[in-house]
Amino acid sequence: MNFAGDAPNGFMEDNKFRTIGILGGMGPEATLSLFAQIIKATPAKKDQDHIPVIIFNNPSIPDRTRHIVYNEESPLPYLVAGAHKLEQSGADMILIPCNTAHFYVSEMEKSVGIPILNMPRLTCDHIAQIAKLPGESLPKKRIPVGILATTGTIHTGLYQGFMDKNGLCPLLPTEEEQESLVMEAVYGKEGVKAGYHQK
Repeated sequence: MNFAGDAPNGFMEDNKFRTIGILGGMGPEATLSLFAQIIKATPAKKDQDHIPVIIFNNPSIPDRTRHIVYNEESPLPYLVAGAHKLEQSGADMILIPCNTAHFYVSEMEKSVGIPILNMPRLTCDHIAQIAKLPGESLPKKRIPVGILATTGTIHTGLYQGFMDKNGLCPLLPTEEEQESLVMEAVYGKEGVKAGYHQK
C-alpha cells in the first residue's frame, strides 16, 4: 500500500496526514510488522514527511480464536477499551493487525467515533480490483483465492463473505491441514507466537 497514493481515500485532511491508531498486541510482532510496513510504504524524504502513528500494544487481550471456537473469555471489552484509548489519544482512524479480531469490529464501532479500517474487506476488495478486467464491476470468473488464517478467522466466515461479494472463490485447508500446518505454525511450540519464523 502506498500511503501517499491512498491519501485521497482518507489518509490526508487539510493537506496533512491524519493520525493512525494501531490497536496491537495480537500479537506484538504483527503490530511491529504493520508499523514497519507503514514507514516503508511512505515516500518520505525527511522525518516530517512520515505519518503520525499512535500504537497501543496490549498483549493481555484474550485470545480471539479461544473465544470464537471454545467460548472462552471475550476479548471485546479489551478491544473497545483499546479503541477508546487510541481515540482519546488523538487517533483519527484505527488499524488492527489481527484478522480474527475483525470479528468484533461491528460491535467496536458502536463505541467509538472514529473509523476502524476493516482489513478483511479491504483485502478482498483489493484482490477483486486487480483480478478484474477494465470496465468490469466484478471478475467474470470466480477467482480462487486461498485463505491461510487461524481457525477462529475461518469460523467467522469474514473472508468468505467478503470474497463472495467480490466474485472470489475461497479455498480452505482441510481440517487436518488447518490443525497440523496452519494452527501449528501460529500457536505451536515453534510457531510465530512463540517467536519462531523459519524452520
